[in-house]
Amino acid sequence: MDIVTIILKKQKFRIISAFTVNLILLGIVFMWNKGLSDLINSITRGLSPSTPLIIHLSIILFFYVLFSGFSSFVSNWSCEQINYEIRRLYVDNVTSKGAEELSRLSAGGESSKLLNEVSSVCGFISGNLFFILESAIKFTGTFCWFLILNPLFAIATNLPVFLILIYVSFTSRILKNYSIKCNEEKENINALTETIITLFPIINLYKVQKLIGQRFVASLENWESVSVMAERKKSVLMSLSAFMTCIPLVLTVWLGGIFIIRGKLTFGELYIFINLSGNVSGVLMNMPAFIGQLRVFAGNLRRIK
Repeated sequence: MDIVTIILKKQKFRIISAFTVNLILLGIVFMWNKGLSDLINSITRGLSPSTPLIIHLSIILFFYVLFSGFSSFVSNWSCEQINYEIRRLYVDNVTSKGAEELSRLSAGGESSKLLNEVSSVCGFISGNLFFILESAIKFTGTFCWFLILNPLFAIATNLPVFLILIYVSFTSRILKNYSIKCNEEKENINALTETIITLFPIINLYKVQKLIGQRFVASLENWESVSVMAERKKSVLMSLSAFMTCIPLVLTVWLGGIFIIRGKLTFGELYIFINLSGNVSGVLMNMPAFIGQLRVFAGNLRRIK
């Protein structure tokens, strides 16, 4: 069993708590949007907003702010605890090895692993663990609510989501390859740095500073070249992803007008679809880069078992 799996089992209470809080928060968002929908429908009918409705919206807003802060606190606290445990267990795992096993370990290799793989795993968890959880809850919950509100309109406006999913799967493979290359070049730099520090007296003795310096500069240039190329690819692919995620919103506005004219949708319901469309299509906008990072994360995880 790998280190992260052990830690996630230990931290399951915090993860379940974060899941519950995000679920409640999504419910509050739905209540807020439903209240605003009723308010818009009242105004379009020429009626003034009722006092109970205003009070109702004010109470919902208060609880939204409360649970938003609590959700952020639980997520950040859990990530810090998980990252601390990952580093502690990795060090415990190395120091608990026998003398024979330790003799076969490379100090530079283990240092590089701690700097690269372990730091990468911790960074991914901090930035993405609860993003995955929150995005899954938003995507599933919002799409189900859309189906309850108006099944035909929900399906018609979100058909492009399936095309976006195919695009996400394709581009994530490309970004994964570039991420792996960047990590490999970074590992080479760290290994070379460790070698220079360890063998500095010998390097100084044989006067090979220039040769080592040239090799180090070459490694830096390789890393820079791969990193720049990766960022260029990422910017192009992410721009296309952002463009594609706008298609469902355009369809929502266009078909929304048609549905309202035919009496199959109210202005308030159209507001809900427009306001919450980001929970469905918007979630997929950053997915190519995220899935690429996820695949690199899985590879790093295998290396620190």
